[in-house]
Amino acid sequence: MSARSGSAPWQLALATLALFLVLIQPNHPEAMTWGAFGLFPLELPTIVLAMVVIGQGRVGTMLRAALVFALVVISVLKAADFAMFTALARGFNPIADLSLVNAGLRLFAGAIGLVPTILVALAALAAAALVAILLWWATGVWARVQPRRAALR
Repeated sequence: MSARSGSAPWQLALATLALFLVLIQPNHPEAMTWGAFGLFPLELPTIVLAMVVIGQGRVGTMLRAALVFALVVISVLKAADFAMFTALARGFNPIADLSLVNAGLRLFAGAIGLVPTILVALAALAAAALVAILLWWATGVWARVQPRRAALR
């Protein structure tokens, strides 16, 4: 990697860690173990290599936006799966279970009150936004990397 890439080694490591953590996010309570950190997501080298190869141009920015959007949607769906497995012992079906989101919010409001429920919902939205910001930063760090080119002699 080139030293003039604009990304320090610690930034590359932190960006890789952020991508790693999002990719290994469990979707089931039984999957939340320390052993999950031993998993290697096959998507990680593909994402990193794609960011390095495509870079920061217009196509790179569009790829980053699509990738971040997809990863955030996957992350939210995994969190919904985790919550559904915890509450109802089954996975989340985005089409069939949308009505349960409203019912769950009403149940939550009845249990802890309206204001705390609103705060929890806003915190969940803020968490998704923070994941999106973190992923945008992480993919940008790798997009700034410029591999050294071999000199033709």
